[in-house]
Amino acid sequence: MSKENIQKTGEIIFSLIDMHFGNDAAFERAANLPPKTVNNWRRGRSSSFMKLLPELAALFSVSVQDLLGAEGEDYEPTFLSPDEKQLLALYRSADALSDAERAALQETLRNTVDLYLNSRPEGKGRRK
Repeated sequence: MSKENIQKTGEIIFSLIDMHFGNDAAFERAANLPPKTVNNWRRGRSSSFMKLLPELAALFSVSVQDLLGAEGEDYEPTFLSPDEKQLLALYRSADALSDAERAALQETLRNTVDLYLNSRPEGKGRRK
């Protein structure tokens, strides 16, 4: 496996750690890993996470394919929420659009979400 693929897998794992555990120490405890393991992964000192892919996939409730960053027309990550999957399906259904039309569609969606979030009391839920 190439260095770029290992790095991509690491980035996916780090994103899942941040999303599900909030910090490295909580993840290390849940995964029964020694302290500073994730710190070493993040700094590129170790890629031992590659040996743990099945265990990590189970811990995050995703597939190993998700952790490897699989791509392709029919690939759909299992860690997407139902809402995210629905949005992805809608976006994919617009595959006949030109690049300019896709950019306009993305901008419209971005503006709609911002408008909705900003109209909530005290702007709760604003995109960052």
